[in-house]
Amino acid sequence: MPAVDVTETDKAYKLSVEVPGMAASDIQVEVDDNMIVISGEKREEREEQEKDFAYSERSYGAFERRLELPPGSDPQKIKAKMCNGVLQLTLAKNQKTVANKRKIEVEGA
Repeated sequence: MPAVDVTETDKAYKLSVEVPGMAASDIQVEVDDNMIVISGEKREEREEQEKDFAYSERSYGAFERRLELPPGSDPQKIKAKMCNGVLQLTLAKNQKTVANKRKIEVEGA
């Protein structure tokens, strides 16, 4: 299961998903109902041959991570970018939700 960090700004939620050794073509991102689904499969093969021995190693692994869409996010405005083994998702906030947000002052006793 890849690790996920979530941060929030005034205009968007940002998710960073650690997927080392994977390419953008190995990752799928979908919206299913009120969930964002991140899935992929890693295939790695390594082979060495020398005069007296041969070494071969293969590893495979599939994953799927489902996260509930944050409140007020706009599922039509999700962007994904892959950079150095980190999938970065930006989930824009619905502007009506942003406009309705206000800070409440807390009074002391």
